[in-house]
Amino acid sequence: MKALAIILGLVMGAVGALALLLNNPLQPSRPSISPTASVYDWRASEFHGASFGTAGLTRLPVGPRSQPFVAAGISTANAAVLILTDADGQPAALATRITVLGETSDLLRSDIGVSSYTNIIWPNYGTLFLQSNENRWSLVRDTALTFAGIPNSRAKEGFRISRLAGVRDVIGGSGAFAKIGRRYVEELRWDEENPERLAGTIGIGLLTDEN
Repeated sequence: MKALAIILGLVMGAVGALALLLNNPLQPSRPSISPTASVYDWRASEFHGASFGTAGLTRLPVGPRSQPFVAAGISTANAAVLILTDADGQPAALATRITVLGETSDLLRSDIGVSSYTNIIWPNYGTLFLQSNENRWSLVRDTALTFAGIPNSRAKEGFRISRLAGVRDVIGGSGAFAKIGRRYVEELRWDEENPERLAGTIGIGLLTDEN
């Protein structure tokens, strides 16, 4: 009986720890896309390097994989060319993005860090250079639950990226965006036309004291 009680205690402890990890109250807050933001959908027309979906981040056979770069210095990075479309579904801008796996992650805070650097070009209008430290825990959690056959309505929604405090999202701009302080929020989702790649929605708004 004593051995059975110990086993049951271990099982209950593991279940409790898993539940706390999946619904961690300590995970960072996630800002929403403002109704006044300029919103664009994007898809990757070209993608090379390591995947930072569930398989790439956890090294587990969960979700799609990609072929990382061979060189050691860039083996944890990827490069992509993005096409941004407006509300009418028309191409509006072109972007290049470099994404790098963060040096530190904290699973106790539901934090799987990825840093991205994005240069968006609106032809004959202007450019923006964006930098973000992202938390992709929700993407890993929801995709893993779906893979395991556990009902999870959140997996059908976009995986909203959260910011680390103090990070300025927009580094700089040119043309119509020169000397204009802005911020952006982004949501990720699996690309329905190419399930091995991510797609997303990006909202760019004026930077104010409140945000």
